[in-house]
Amino acid sequence: MDDDSTVARMIFSKIPLDEPYIQTRLCVLANQQAKSLREGKLPIDESFYLMGTADPTGALNEGEVCIIHENGQISGKVLVYRNPGIHFGDIRVLTAIHIEGLEDIIGCSKYGILFPTKGPRSSTDMMAGGDLDGDMYWVSRHPILLKYFKQSHPWTCMNHYSSKSSEKKPIELSDEELERELFSHFLTARFRRSKAMGTASNSWLAHMDQMLTNEHTKERNCLKEKLLELVDIYYEALDAPKTGGEVRVPRELIPDTYPHFMEMTKSPSYESKSVLGEIYDQAQEFNLNTPAIPVWKLPPLDVEVPYRNLKTWQRHYEAYRAEMTAALSTDDVEAKRASADKVIEKYKQILYEASELEKSPRAWEEISLDSLAIFRVSYDYAIKVQDAKKCGFAWKVAGEALMKIFIESQNEKPLVCVPSVVRELFVRNNAHEHTHVLIKLPGLRASIIKWSNSILLHIRGQYDIFHQALICGIDVYLCPMLAWIIRI
Repeated sequence: MDDDSTVARMIFSKIPLDEPYIQTRLCVLANQQAKSLREGKLPIDESFYLMGTADPTGALNEGEVCIIHENGQISGKVLVYRNPGIHFGDIRVLTAIHIEGLEDIIGCSKYGILFPTKGPRSSTDMMAGGDLDGDMYWVSRHPILLKYFKQSHPWTCMNHYSSKSSEKKPIELSDEELERELFSHFLTARFRRSKAMGTASNSWLAHMDQMLTNEHTKERNCLKEKLLELVDIYYEALDAPKTGGEVRVPRELIPDTYPHFMEMTKSPSYESKSVLGEIYDQAQEFNLNTPAIPVWKLPPLDVEVPYRNLKTWQRHYEAYRAEMTAALSTDDVEAKRASADKVIEKYKQILYEASELEKSPRAWEEISLDSLAIFRVSYDYAIKVQDAKKCGFAWKVAGEALMKIFIESQNEKPLVCVPSVVRELFVRNNAHEHTHVLIKLPGLRASIIKWSNSILLHIRGQYDIFHQALICGIDVYLCPMLAWIIRI
């Protein structure tokens, strides 16, 4: 939500939740939740992401796993999946068993899934060609999913769609040639990524949407063949940067129209009647439009400031707005973030003459006056243009100092605690109570949980997708974007 955890620290400082800047950040979070719902990402209980590794004991047999979670090992049937699998068989039904004496080997390690080293084909390879070099695996023991899930055969490549590379093998290259080829491959993978993967993924989803609602056997079989071909293309495109091959999607596999929930504005669309369309339409009913946030000033920070400090920071703030506008003008997300961070760091350096308050050589009295001037200038401008987002300058640049001033005004001493301990406390609390401690959106979370559970019950009668998972805090979102498998 906030890379610098500014809002979390503001709340820890006892700043009220209706403070304008906090409200703007909460609205951002609400819009992210709404976007997740529109994409079909539903919060699912009894589901989590774990890092996979090999069984060090050799006790696990084919089809078995060992799961170490919060309170030790888990036993019973589980669904396991690895992103970005889109084949029908990429979700596996495995049996979690207890391994005696495992703690003697791994100590107090948690949040891992161990896979067997036995069998003709590894369980991880059956899930989109996964391995054990740090891959994260989605695991669920949700009773509804387990009850209605029907496992398919794992993926095996049936066709090849990439053109063979005429490049020499690495062993045939000189040191200079190898270095040049490595740089070339890196630049291609980083800046000229193949469009085949995205085209195959979008085409797959559009065909799957039609298959979910098509009752004609002949047409369904045709759609299924297209889906299987697109799976092969998608996985080849994933490996293309390593193999050097060029992958293309045949025109006959690309749909002419797309379901409305994909929001493909540049292509013809149709109203989807599948479960994916229903989820999208119901999510649209959540009225999460950002309301107008009134801008007001916290009394402890709304104090008289010397004219000299105000004029200085009015000039800085005008320059900041121009520089930030330029920084955000690029379409590259990473470059935009880096440029914005650079602008913020510049003005923090002006305020503190260091990267942060604790390292500042300036006297606290000087920092305090400048911080209050920043607050006044920023909030006066936000009130003038009626835009609470303009309050961000104060907290991004002078947040540490402003929080210190506010805490001192409350006549309370701050409790010193390292972030890792605080994080562990809240993760434990969330895991048991299934609530957000730092940030709550009244009514929204309960509505989402209730709504997603009803969706789960509703969609059992259709072919469905229980694939791609996305973790948010300790909540796991099940994304019905890659489909198939559940039928009563």
